Amino acid sequence: MRYLLILPLFFACGEKDKKDETANEDTAAQEANSETTTNTTSDSGNSDSGTITPSADLNNPVIVEAEARCEETGASTDGKIWVFQATVTDPQGVDTLKAFMPDAIEIQDPGGNTVESRPMVCAAGVCTDSVAEAQFDVPCATASNFNAVFIATDEQGNTSDPFSVTCQ
Repeated sequence: MRYLLILPLFFACGEKDKKDETANEDTAAQEANSETTTNTTSDSGNSDSGTITPSADLNNPVIVEAEARCEETGASTDGKIWVFQATVTDPQGVDTLKAFMPDAIEIQDPGGNTVESRPMVCAAGVCTDSVAEAQFDVPCATASNFNAVFIATDEQGNTSDPFSVTCQ
């Protein structure tokens, strides 16, 4: 008799799990169909959110993550350098990304005005640039007041949607 009382509990739990799975699938589908997706990148405990707006063209490269940070070079006489890095995918393959992209990074002030543009060099889906703080229009002390907006281009001329991160 005891076993008969426990048996309905197993079936009830099974039904609940199916409902939860369906709800999770619906939530995932809604997130996939949303117009804006937020990605989070992390480096040395620092976290930053970048926002991308999905493109209607499925041939465009996609910036998966990016960062813009100012850091010590390690040599006492060199000072600080700005480092920009983005991870990019391309439906035609990462080998079709342009190796050199002039003006691929725009540094924007709090009002959204571009104060400086930087190039990116790409290899195997990793795009980078660096510059000494002394040769850059944004001092490291005010980094968090600025955004870096990345745009990647492939050899077919397709461009990614802008990917914006707060400078660190």
